[in-house]
Amino acid sequence: MRLSTSFRKFFSETPAFNLMPDLSEFVTTQEAAQELGYHVNHVRRMVKTGYLKAERFGHSLLITKSSLKEFKEHSIKYRKHDRRKIDLLKRQK
Repeated sequence: MRLSTSFRKFFSETPAFNLMPDLSEFVTTQEAAQELGYHVNHVRRMVKTGYLKAERFGHSLLITKSSLKEFKEHSIKYRKHDRRKIDLLKRQK
């Protein structure tokens, strides 16, 4: 079924039909895991416990770039699995 040109124009210009958010400020769990050097499941646990902020779009879990950057800034002086890094993040909440 082909849509008419006028309907396609109406559909693209009507704000109610443009529900897709701007995804440029998000990264996938796979990208975040590669950037942090953790496994994807560990990144998901970090979202669940509140160390990273994320939003769910359908079946996808997308992590905000700002929370990823904040986590990296606070954990730069610690090794990968150092407990002090997590304790520091708990105190900041």
